[in-house]
Amino acid sequence: MLALSAGKSVLRLLPPLVLTAEEASEVGGKLAEVLCASDE
Repeated sequence: MLALSAGKSVLRLLPPLVLTAEEASEVGGKLAEVLCASDE
């Protein structure tokens, strides 16, 4: 849940450069991986 909230916050802060949902999912997935890795 925390990763999802953080991902949404980051996407809101970014300029509208993410044109497709697929790209947004890819960015969110990478962000989640980084957050999960930092939790360990």
